[in-house]
Amino acid sequence: MRPAILHFGLAALAACWSGKGEQKTTPGPSLEAGTRDLTGPYWCSIDDAGFEYPRYPCMIKKVGGKLMLAKLGGSQRIRGNITLDRNDGFLFVGELYCPWGDCTEEMRGRFRPSGKGGFKATLNGPLDHEGADGGMIVQLIPAPVNAFGGSGYGGDGYGDPFGYGGAAYGGAGYGYYRIDRRGRRRP
Repeated sequence: MRPAILHFGLAALAACWSGKGEQKTTPGPSLEAGTRDLTGPYWCSIDDAGFEYPRYPCMIKKVGGKLMLAKLGGSQRIRGNITLDRNDGFLFVGELYCPWGDCTEEMRGRFRPSGKGGFKATLNGPLDHEGADGGMIVQLIPAPVNAFGGSGYGGDGYGDPFGYGGAAYGGAGYGYYRIDRRGRRRP
């Protein structure tokens, strides 16, 4: 019995000891803004001049090597380029547009983290108004990957809002629900 204990004891010791002094380094947060991946579906809610619109589907998507944000449903939509910053947020430069009317206006603003993976910004037009005078508050909340019905919604099949040219449907407020455990539709 003694040789077996000695044999297994030496095997365990050899398995646990590598002969090198361990250097424990934990990777820190990356300083490069471009390493974060924010692409995917989000729920957008807009507060414009004190009126709170219901939440609608939004998407951050890589198009032609650039990141773009687009609101896919509702009567007022946003779309534009985003640039990641070093503070876990991003800069938005784009436009507000109405697919069924004429409300096109340049918009820009900085989205900052707002908890649980979400972002919040005040978007301003070309006159650089602040707050209730002209700023539109936009809140993004992460949505489940399949929340909007797949690639048929969100631009790939109906008037691509990422392509600046077809916003006829772009999601149009339907198909962005999920089914809960009891088989009920949930926003």
